[in-house]
Amino acid sequence: MLPVYEEPWVAVIPKGHALYSWENDPVKPSELLPYDLLIPSRESRKGEIDKWFDGTGHAPVIRGRIAHMMNAYELSLHGVGISIYPASISSLIRDKDVCVRPVEHPNAHADYALIWNKNHTLSHVAEEFIAYVKQNPDSRCTMPELTQPIRHSHLCR
Repeated sequence: MLPVYEEPWVAVIPKGHALYSWENDPVKPSELLPYDLLIPSRESRKGEIDKWFDGTGHAPVIRGRIAHMMNAYELSLHGVGISIYPASISSLIRDKDVCVRPVEHPNAHADYALIWNKNHTLSHVAEEFIAYVKQNPDSRCTMPELTQPIRHSHLCR
């Protein structure tokens, strides 16, 4: 396994919802408890999200597990639930009908890694790519902690 990227988790909240914020200030997992959540379909992502609620005595209300970020965004936009996704979902948002709030929890970050079977013969291109990433740690990405609101030209203004 070779870590290559990390980004914070965010909540995509429709305008008019009690948690909608013009300032895009962080939202605590406990604030999300009474609301329907839409989360990524991967089981590992559900496990990450469940851990944010450890110690609360409550489990989040998972209304749907959505494979594609654009679908999650559209469902949140139309009031189906709050989408909980990595911050890259904000690149899809082009209007002010939703806001994007960082999730405030020490483990609220999505990690990405290259994984391959060492007993399997890789193509030359795959071997070269892995070698490049190993030799160039600066090519790996880390999204900084979200201390400023996520802003786009038309987002939450």
